[in-house]
Amino acid sequence: MASKEIELLENVELRFALAETDVQLEKTLNIFLSPVLLKLASPHEEVRKKVIDVLTHINKRVRPKNDIKLPLIPLIDLVCTEKVTKSAFVKNFAIMYLEMAYNRLTEEDKITHLPSLIENISSRPPTQKQTLVHIILMSLQKFKPKLADSPSSLDPYNFKARSEDGKILLGSFLDVMLYNPLASQTPFGLSHKSVKFVTNDDKASWATKSADIKFVKMGILRFVNSPVIFPDSLSDDIHLARFLIFLVATCDSSHEVVDGGEDGLKKMKKPDLESRTVVNKLYSLYQGSGSGSDQSDKIFPASTALKLKIMNYLCKSEFATNTFPSMLQVSFDCFYASPPNTKLQKQGMSFVQWAARMASISKLKPIAPVLLSGLLKFINKDEEVLYGDHEQLLSFSYISISLLAKRVPELFRTDLSILSKFFSDLYSINNNNIRSSIQEALSNMIEAYQILDEWASADDIKTIENILEESVSKSVHQSRYCAVKYAVRLFPFSHTLSRYICLLASADEKLEVCEMASRGLSFPNSQTPKLYLEKQGEVKFPHFSNMVNLIHEKSFKRADDMSHQIYVLGYRSEVYINILRFLRHLMIVSADPTVPVDELGYALESESKIFDSNSRILVKNWIKEQWELDQRESTEEMDIDGNHGTLHIYLGLLEQGLSQGKFIDKTLQSTASSSLLEIISLGPSSLARSYENRLSWLKPFMSVQKLEVRNSMAHILGIVSTSELRDDPKRCALVQELIQEFISIGKDQSKRTSVDHHGSILVLGYIIGRLIYRYPSTYDSLVPASILAEAVKLIAEDLDSSETLNINGASKALGEIGRYTSNFAILRSPDSEEGASDGDKNSDTFIAIIDKLIGLTQETIIQALGHIAM
Repeated sequence: MASKEIELLENVELRFALAETDVQLEKTLNIFLSPVLLKLASPHEEVRKKVIDVLTHINKRVRPKNDIKLPLIPLIDLVCTEKVTKSAFVKNFAIMYLEMAYNRLTEEDKITHLPSLIENISSRPPTQKQTLVHIILMSLQKFKPKLADSPSSLDPYNFKARSEDGKILLGSFLDVMLYNPLASQTPFGLSHKSVKFVTNDDKASWATKSADIKFVKMGILRFVNSPVIFPDSLSDDIHLARFLIFLVATCDSSHEVVDGGEDGLKKMKKPDLESRTVVNKLYSLYQGSGSGSDQSDKIFPASTALKLKIMNYLCKSEFATNTFPSMLQVSFDCFYASPPNTKLQKQGMSFVQWAARMASISKLKPIAPVLLSGLLKFINKDEEVLYGDHEQLLSFSYISISLLAKRVPELFRTDLSILSKFFSDLYSINNNNIRSSIQEALSNMIEAYQILDEWASADDIKTIENILEESVSKSVHQSRYCAVKYAVRLFPFSHTLSRYICLLASADEKLEVCEMASRGLSFPNSQTPKLYLEKQGEVKFPHFSNMVNLIHEKSFKRADDMSHQIYVLGYRSEVYINILRFLRHLMIVSADPTVPVDELGYALESESKIFDSNSRILVKNWIKEQWELDQRESTEEMDIDGNHGTLHIYLGLLEQGLSQGKFIDKTLQSTASSSLLEIISLGPSSLARSYENRLSWLKPFMSVQKLEVRNSMAHILGIVSTSELRDDPKRCALVQELIQEFISIGKDQSKRTSVDHHGSILVLGYIIGRLIYRYPSTYDSLVPASILAEAVKLIAEDLDSSETLNINGASKALGEIGRYTSNFAILRSPDSEEGASDGDKNSDTFIAIIDKLIGLTQETIIQALGHIAM
């Protein structure tokens, strides 16, 4: 049998030898090349050896002459189908001639026969597959896509039925797109084995030159971007493979390849970023593969440029955030890749923020500690570099941590040092952009610490309080704002220290800080819906005693600023005003929780009153009870001075607001005086009596510049001086002396236009008015009528004054007297003229006063007429 085969081969060899011209040789090749190759499958060694001899002869004659065509169709049948032979040995030899034949075709013929090469390529052995792919690559260099003539012309390579062929082909193209001929080591995204495949074991001549590989890549892009070859009806896997090719192309060193990739991405069907397959492919392309047993199979990670492109898509995929451990690995690679890349670090931060928002809590919780540790490490590493890209990265880091806090709050509740660090960095980092980011981060983190009673121990609450109290006094306004915001959002209105923090910031130079503090100081009404931190039921307010004591105690620890601002007890005067206003409101709601309370911003510069009669009674009773409690505690503690009770301390705070130091805040004095008047006027007589030894402290206020202060303090002086006179001649004599003292001041011509005169007139009005009110039937026995008449006439004289201030003072004083007497009987004098009754003279004087008042139109005069008419 072998001899016959050898004989046949010798005859064929003779035929080749007799073919003298190229035409004859080409004809002979068309007839005998394929049968000769088939003889390589012979079981006889001598036959196979003879075939090799024949093929050697053919090679010597055919290789130098490219115009000699080889029988393409028989060779394709031999290599690409199973109908002629299944012998791998035959096919391996035949494929060399197929490659040679293909190189001798016209460009049009190469494209025409591509379907035959691609068909079943997925089932070919690796060596055959490699050669076929290279034949295809060379054919595509001048490929020009055609438009579809009809629906039947779509998918000419039948990828719909043979999707594996399409995936294998596109996978090979992806390796080519990743290949970089200038790389000194294995190119990014490839393995050693892939490089051998792409370079055809270093036999591909184009693989060594950038210019040549550009044409190969452009050919691939034109082929893959053809909607005829790859219509939308093909499987998602096919389109995903195309997408990856375009994505890689956009990172190429050639701008033409980049343009081709971007054009492909614009035109193609977008991948489903919530698909497990898509996300895993992106992660795989980014990370490469781990080192296995065979180092040649290890796929290196993608280039930095490609990583950036991949991250753009991962940052849009919710599924990507729930894919672990890839999510964590990719994030840390972005942060700590060597060498570090700022753009990649930014993308990593964006991805972590996206994961913190979108990852399921069951997936996020286990890795949150690792993520947090990495972010804190990144912050600590970059804190000293506060400019350029590092500034932005640091800002991203803070925001990322805050978003993590919103999703996994328990992680931050167990370690309050993170909160402390953020507040510390907000003050210490001298970069406004980063400060803004830290401020935003702290705002995001508030949710993690809310509802303190559900998670925080006493020590935890104390730690938070210390952080906020320290931060509210910082010179950086962002620190103050965040401290106040935390105080408002974390603690209920009844929490004393948080209201104190709001008070410290209530007069801040920054509007946003003031507004936030004002929110924290606005008293909730019992009728309004509760805030999210307030439980349903009775509205709770800070305990008045606790609030007063806290403000008093903190004042000892606050050092006066040596600037030109006015400080009282270590507090700026503007803050002290708000402290007094807040305490007054707190006193009112402590007595009557249902009373509608004005907002803190309501002006208290004028004499303030509680107009609701029920509220006045409740406040009056509250002051009485508190005063009596102070007295009992003072007795029990053997406090001789009795200055340590709640009301005593509150009175002390008011008196400090009235202090006449080097710098005087008139608004503060007005606020303090009106509040002090309220306490004394509504309090028991024993409270007023406590000031009887302090008349020398009260009298100088009749000369202060602020009208409201003079009026309030004159009113207080009237109440204090006339308290409990009955059966006390010594005190009656003291009042007489006081009235005469102010009559003397009022008669002093040198002071007729001064505030001293105005103050003396007011005091006389309030003292006489209080005498009549308290002792309606006996007042003239306590103070001689002549002194009272002299005082009233002195007051009435000012109605003729040319000074508006004096007219207003006189009308105010007369109105105060008129509130409690109907006919001004006090005008009666013991030395009245004979022949005229006292009643007639009193009536004449009274009528004269009324006539003068009617002739004037000031507001105080109208009030005086109203009081007298009553």
